[in-house]
Amino acid sequence: MLTYLLQSSTCLIILYGIYHFILAELTFFKYNRAYLLLSILASLMIPILAPLLVLPEESVPVLHWSHLAGDITYVVADNEVSVFDWKGLMVNVLWVVYFVGVMVVLLKMIYGLTKIFRYYRHGQKEDFNGYRIITTEAVHLPFSFFKGIYVSRHVPLQDHIHTILEHEEIHIRQWHTLDVLMAEMVHAFFWFNPVMIFYKRALRQAHEYLADDLICRKNSVSSYTELLLSKSQSGLELALTNQFFHSQIKKRIQMMTTHKTNRSAAWKYALVLPILIGLVFIFSCKDTQVSDITIVEPQKETQTIPKSSPEIYSDEEMEDVFKVVEEMPRFPGCEVKNNVAEKEDCCKKKMLEYIYKNLQYPVEARKAGLEGQCVAQFIVTTDGSVENIKIVRDIGGGCGEAVRKVILSMNNMPEKWISGKQRGKPVKVMYTLPVKFKLEDDENSVGILNNKKSLDIRELVQSESKFEIKSGSEVAFKITGDESKSDIGFKKGDITIEHGNMTLVEDEDYAVNYSTGTLKIIKPALMLDNVSLNITFKN
Repeated sequence: MLTYLLQSSTCLIILYGIYHFILAELTFFKYNRAYLLLSILASLMIPILAPLLVLPEESVPVLHWSHLAGDITYVVADNEVSVFDWKGLMVNVLWVVYFVGVMVVLLKMIYGLTKIFRYYRHGQKEDFNGYRIITTEAVHLPFSFFKGIYVSRHVPLQDHIHTILEHEEIHIRQWHTLDVLMAEMVHAFFWFNPVMIFYKRALRQAHEYLADDLICRKNSVSSYTELLLSKSQSGLELALTNQFFHSQIKKRIQMMTTHKTNRSAAWKYALVLPILIGLVFIFSCKDTQVSDITIVEPQKETQTIPKSSPEIYSDEEMEDVFKVVEEMPRFPGCEVKNNVAEKEDCCKKKMLEYIYKNLQYPVEARKAGLEGQCVAQFIVTTDGSVENIKIVRDIGGGCGEAVRKVILSMNNMPEKWISGKQRGKPVKVMYTLPVKFKLEDDENSVGILNNKKSLDIRELVQSESKFEIKSGSEVAFKITGDESKSDIGFKKGDITIEHGNMTLVEDEDYAVNYSTGTLKIIKPALMLDNVSLNITFKN
């Protein structure tokens, strides 16, 4: 939503700038009104429609840094230090301020509408020429709202009432009230953008110019301007309405007395076309910005940890390997999505989930207390296979090899990658994937359930409740077997834990202390959302 607000605000500013500096002085009042309305609508629609336009991008035969580029963290133990999220707080505060501003503008608008409806309900009504004249007891200048013209009984204008009614009738016939309401609604959601104030002012001016122009064709310009000047200092204005005595009298008189713009100047409206095309092009470009990988030096790393040098690909290996292609390769399982953006987002999640489920923290690295980030590069081939896997950064302890095995195992998936395409033909694309290994104090278990260090097995037998993992996910434990065993001890082999069709491995996926009757979950894949484990106790 933030991106949409910023992009729409950018469009509003640019399109209003064109009006202010190029079009505002033209006497094509109908065109100016149409431009202002359409530019507001275009500013609202361009950020929505532009991403749907897929533009081909020139391919460059260099490596592609993966959009995934996320840290895969295997936390073996947790001893977190609470750090206050100032950035998150500021973001939340800004959103609160934004929505408070929206509510303030909307409430102001509702108040104005309520005031007009009150005038209508209590005023004296008279039908005339297809519209309704409402004479009110309040003190205000004449104004129109939809098909009603509101006149105050206490503001003496009887000598000029015919001209005033004719002026307001023009506003009614051309539905100027809808313009005002639309501008007010947009202003409510873009209150932080000062250009909306100028848009509303310009629309009101365009309305008055249109009405003044039509009136002056039938009446004397001098007498009409005298009427405007006689009431210009009243200061009585009402929001959400088109008023006869609008405050910017000087500008209105100037437009009435100026020479009409030559029709050949209408070409200036065409200047907006390249601007619109440019905005659509800019907002249709995919966000391909990916931050460079920063290798975080692990605190526990010593001189004995091997650091592999970046491996260099030969020209032969890099032949026809693309950085940007018309259709990027995708991790399988997301082809049912409706559009490219949804598919890409789904693929990132699927790939991340796959790595979480299959990555093992090497025992050697855990024992040595090794932490840090490994970086792997691999190529997705034209048939969706993964090849040329290179570990360009390794913290040692078997971590790099563990990452390599996970990537290599992608070739054994039921479905292969959807290969990238350039000009309709499959091409190779290189990915760079960072994987972070993190090891913390083992004093508290990762598998903390219901804020406990471990879960009593007897509680598992007696309950089918959901137990909350410390990370915030939930794991549903469904108990089967003989629950009478809850009051006796257990020994190795008495417990079987299954995840789907897979039987979990003790000491790798979970750990049980049979003397105390406690259980810990130690595999990250079991901490994902919607994971259900079946725990069976031997009869």
